[in-house]
Amino acid sequence: MVERSAGKLRLLRWAELPRVWSPETDNRVSVWEALHYVICALAYRRYTLCESEGWAKAKKPAPTTSW
Repeated sequence: MVERSAGKLRLLRWAELPRVWSPETDNRVSVWEALHYVICALAYRRYTLCESEGWAKAKKPAPTTSW
């Protein structure tokens, strides 16, 4: 999925992916899954910051259940 060389990281092009690759059998964490975790963590961090500053008026959000 990615290639790292000389301190640089890049996504592989579609044509560079192995022909036998299948997302069903790949055990590695996908970029989509990693992004989901980052977004959830940022949403929680934003809420706790707003809550500590007294800006939060609503109940604590549950971003994983709203998706």
